[in-house]
Parts: sequence; C-alpha cells; structure tokens
Amino acid sequence: GGGMSVSGNSYVEVADSLFENNTADYGAAIFVDGASIDLSAVEFNTNDSVYGGGGIRGEYSAEIALDSCTFTANGTSVSSGKGGAISLYDEVVLTDNGSTFTDNFSATYGGAIVAESSSELTLNASIFDGNYVDRTFLSPISGGAIFGDDMETFDIDSAEFTNNVAYLYGGAIHCNGMNTGQTMTVSNTLFSNNETESKRGGAIEATSGTSLTISNSVFDQNTSAEAGAAVSFYGVYLDQDLIITDSTFTDNVTT
Repeated sequence: GGGMSVSGNSYVEVADSLFENNTADYGAAIFVDGASIDLSAVEFNTNDSVYGGGGIRGEYSAEIALDSCTFTANGTSVSSGKGGAISLYDEVVLTDNGSTFTDNFSATYGGAIVAESSSELTLNASIFDGNYVDRTFLSPISGGAIFGDDMETFDIDSAEFTNNVAYLYGGAIHCNGMNTGQTMTVSNTLFSNNETESKRGGAIEATSGTSLTISNSVFDQNTSAEAGAAVSFYGVYLDQDLIITDSTFTDNVTT
C-alpha cells in the first residue's frame, strides 16, 4: 500500500480525499488485508501497482464499500499484473454505489477490476468507460473493465459499460466461473461500444461454469472479432444456464 495499508480487525473511513501517483507491488493507493474500509467521494488518479490493484488491493476476507468514488488511469505495470483500479483476492466483499472507472488498464485481466477466489462483487449505478487490457505484454488479456474468476457473488444493477476493450475475451466483462450454485446477474444496465479485438464477447463473455441472468438491459454497437458481439456464453456443465429477459440488442457486429 503505497498510500495506506489497513489490516487485522480494523475499521476505517475515508471521505473527500485524493490518492494520486502512488506506487507499490500491490494496492498502490490502498492495501486492505482482512480489514473493513468505507470510501466516500475519494479520487484515485494515476496510481501504479506492479502486480495488482493500482487503486485498491483487498485480500483475505476484507470488506470494501465504495460510494461515489472515481478511479482514473490507474494501472499495473508488469506482464502478470491484474486489476488496474481494484484487485480482490480470497473472499473479499466489495460493494459499490455510483462510482466511476475511466481509462484504467492492466496487463492481463480486468482493466478496472479483477475479483478472484470466492470474492463477492456488487455494483449499483457504477460507470465503466474506456478501460482496457494492454496487449503490450502479449499475456492472456481478457475483461476490458472487469474479470471475475470463481466468484461467490457477481451482481450488477443500473450500471453503464461503454468503450471498454479487451484483446481476447469480454470487452466489458469476462466472468470465468461462479462457485457452485451461484449466478452472475445483470439488470437495468447499458453496454455500448465495447470491443474484443481478437476473440469473443464484445460486451460479456461467460465461461467455465458461469450461469448468467440478464434482465432489462441494453446492448448497443458492441463488436467482436469472432462470435458473440454482445454476449458470448460458453457452457461446459449441464446446469450452466443463460437467461435473458426484457432486454434489447441493436447494431452489435461480429467483424
């Protein structure tokens, strides 16, 4: 944590503050290890993490609550880096209300956010614009805005994903598996002008056991090089379901 490190049973509140140009191996601005932190109207600008979490790194059952924060041009700087703005690992719970993620980048997964190992991610009215995975390192580059792997909870409501780019899978989101019996849910959300440059899932790629439910959402002008310019769903288990209701798909293109 170049700016701040919080661990143990601590509880911390941060409001109306700025974290800028901090550097660290993990969590360049804030590192949270098992603690709880509430962040309100906090700005994270151009922080650089080597391996993960240019803005925030959460580990080992940490609890992170965001309210109206902004994450701009935060990133990771080596070929194994994940989660340009936020990196979550091992049963971390993150909830967001109305934060904005712009121009964040990573070298491999999750230009803005990566969430792994039974972590829980709940997003309400969040905005993701222009986030990307940088193919300079030629690593497995997926999830222009968000990459999730073996997650416990992944719920999105009333969000916007625009102009996010991944080289391989999931221009906006790549969810690579939910824990047994869990479902990724997307509702009342806009996906527009997201792109995969080489493979599938211009807006969303769901793979490896991810069940996905989409409702009341709009997919407009997303592009992919192969299949699924809006949504690509790759089922490998019999109980892996895709359910879409009351949603609109317009002008999505496979090039």
